[in-house]
Amino acid sequence: MTEKQQERIKTKIKQIKAALAADKKRWGGFYDDSRGLRYGPPKLYIQLGDFSGGIRYMNWFKKNFPDDIGFPDFLFEWTIILFKTGKLNEAEKKAFE
Repeated sequence: MTEKQQERIKTKIKQIKAALAADKKRWGGFYDDSRGLRYGPPKLYIQLGDFSGGIRYMNWFKKNFPDDIGFPDFLFEWTIILFKTGKLNEAEKKAFE
């Protein structure tokens, strides 16, 4: 992956985070992400190979969307991130979900 491609992916992650922050501000401290933007960043973190950033994002996701079960591909991406960061027990549980 070229440096320019990495910058585009990082910019896309920043745009998604900014859109989610604006959504939270608009709804008075709550998220109403009906567009599903919250499901995009894990894939982008995997493309970058930034698994520690992916873990930080997944922790944020758990905190802000505790009742969200996610889509199968999203859960698979979450499993990959957990596996690549050495959290094998958690990855096994997430794969089972």
